[in-house]
Amino acid sequence: MSERIQRILWAGVLVAAVSLGFATYRLWRYSRTVAVAPATSGYGLVYVSNRDGTYRLYTCGPLGENDRPLPGSVAGDVLPACQTGASEGNTSAAVAFLRVTDPERGADEVGMLGAVCVLPEGRREAITVSGAIARVLTVAPAWSPSGDRIAFAAVEDSNADGKFTADETGLYIATLDGHAPTRVAAGPGDDTNLSWSPNGKALLFQTRSAGRWWPTARLLDLADNSIVTRDEQTTVACWSPDGQHIAAYGMIDRRVHVLSATDGSEEYSVDGPQGDWQAALTYLAWLPEEGTSGQWLALVSQSSSQLPGVLYVRRAEADSALKWKPLEKGINHAMFPAVSPDGKWIAFSVPGPSRNDLSLVTLPVGGKPVTLFPDTSFSGLACWRSHPARGDQQ
Repeated sequence: MSERIQRILWAGVLVAAVSLGFATYRLWRYSRTVAVAPATSGYGLVYVSNRDGTYRLYTCGPLGENDRPLPGSVAGDVLPACQTGASEGNTSAAVAFLRVTDPERGADEVGMLGAVCVLPEGRREAITVSGAIARVLTVAPAWSPSGDRIAFAAVEDSNADGKFTADETGLYIATLDGHAPTRVAAGPGDDTNLSWSPNGKALLFQTRSAGRWWPTARLLDLADNSIVTRDEQTTVACWSPDGQHIAAYGMIDRRVHVLSATDGSEEYSVDGPQGDWQAALTYLAWLPEEGTSGQWLALVSQSSSQLPGVLYVRRAEADSALKWKPLEKGINHAMFPAVSPDGKWIAFSVPGPSRNDLSLVTLPVGGKPVTLFPDTSFSGLACWRSHPARGDQQ
């Protein structure tokens, strides 16, 4: 074999080695962004999309697989809430949502014409649970832990003047047995987050006072419908997974305060996520994690717009050496976060190139984000539900 032929062969081997190395790197990158979680995840998503020109509900797996319209959903269905607990006679994959029939309202009015509805798993006809209430607030309903009650926000014309104003809003609790919903508190506003205590005896909610951009977190004791407010600048709060504590963020000292759920006494506090002085923590969740005290997930948003913002995580412990870290570097415009019941998945949306574009992103804790539907103009406002595919294909 001549020296020239040997050089040609060695050059070919070198090119092949470089190509193989590059291909291996691309495969590794692909596996980091796509193969981020087991295919056997017990949870899937229900979310809102307008891909067909109208807003309605869709469902898919955690990586976007088996994506399809939610059977029984129609135009105007928004703000889904997935059932994660089951009571006798109910499945654990029912979806509650708002069915808006007319979004228009007067300049001094609140709420939209519509109802709170439920789609039980395997059924294609929604059940209205809000009774004769005609106007609902743009607040996602919330299932009780046992799955037999639904909290929602609405407005009634209590003084019969033909108008629906902010001082006529209220919190209601509905059951699935056809009885009229019960009004349990007054005063919530749009963008309220509703959160049941794990024992089903209390509700955390947010309300916004006139002239303030920030909400105030409040606790509603369902035993006597009394409301507790820590202070007017405690903006958001959440339950610990075991229901023994409440984590609440205060704008005065910009700290997360861990309180006893029994008597409200403070056990410890930690610094909130660092950021621009005009930023504020506008979302807080306590993620369960086996064998630990769990993690906090926080959304830090600009005060002028509330959304979007940066997602941070931190171990839920008093150790002052622990620091908040961005959930994923490079994601600076997260919106509408939602955590799976087991704390292993996070869904959120990010704005697209135009004003009304919104892409849905899922992220397994410790993994890499996956943008599910980049070609749709709006995908978001998601919730996680158990057994995502069972019954829906009937």
